[in-house]
Amino acid sequence: MQGSTRIAVIACEVFRAELEFLIEKLRLSHDVHFLPQGLHDVPNKLREQLQLKINELENSSPAPTKILLCYGYCGQGLSGISSQKTPLVLPRVHDCIPLLLGLNQEQKSQIPDSERTFWMSPGWLRYSQLPFVENRQKRFQEYADKFGEDSAQYLIDMEHGWLKEYSQARLILWDQWKDSEQLYKTARFVADDAGLKLTTMSGSMSYVQALLMGAAQPDLFFQIPPQHTLELSASGVFTASPLSKKAV
Repeated sequence: MQGSTRIAVIACEVFRAELEFLIEKLRLSHDVHFLPQGLHDVPNKLREQLQLKINELENSSPAPTKILLCYGYCGQGLSGISSQKTPLVLPRVHDCIPLLLGLNQEQKSQIPDSERTFWMSPGWLRYSQLPFVENRQKRFQEYADKFGEDSAQYLIDMEHGWLKEYSQARLILWDQWKDSEQLYKTARFVADDAGLKLTTMSGSMSYVQALLMGAAQPDLFFQIPPQHTLELSASGVFTASPLSKKAV
């Protein structure tokens, strides 16, 4: 139908459970596309894959009238993304944790020891944290085959060493999860492996739901007009700059 609205969503796979739950609950017909969770570990790779998906959607028929990005800024992984004809909308957050908590960036930053918290959620456990623990022996063998057992053990120790920067583990639970007990058991397993005390924190669907419902709140969401590119200032302010004629 001419003039109809077609919403597309590009999301990190870490949000799969939350988005599938909300889309069913709200009876939405959004076109949702998930990208692998691990892309945020390499910001340039995330940017590349996200831009490819944006380009693909813009060239589809019918093309979306708006593209919602269920991402934080992800260590500059979204820096430089753009579209040619479709508005892009994303949350004004630096990472995914405020989205899961239902908080804005400032509220999240006020949580005591937030930056030293090893945050967990259904998606983080399923696509990152649990595989990291369960596949350790497999990674050791792969390293050993390439570099020998001594080097393999060193690499495994290095992998585990980054957890030392955290002071605690915290599982974000939405009230709507029916499998909260199993999620807690899985989180306990991961936290014990990391040597971290585990606590839980109630999350909220409000931020993710607001995104899916149109992202109309300018204090929570930032819109990138077509033929503009996203940047984040040193003070944490989102800006959209016109693409150069060469880039267009």
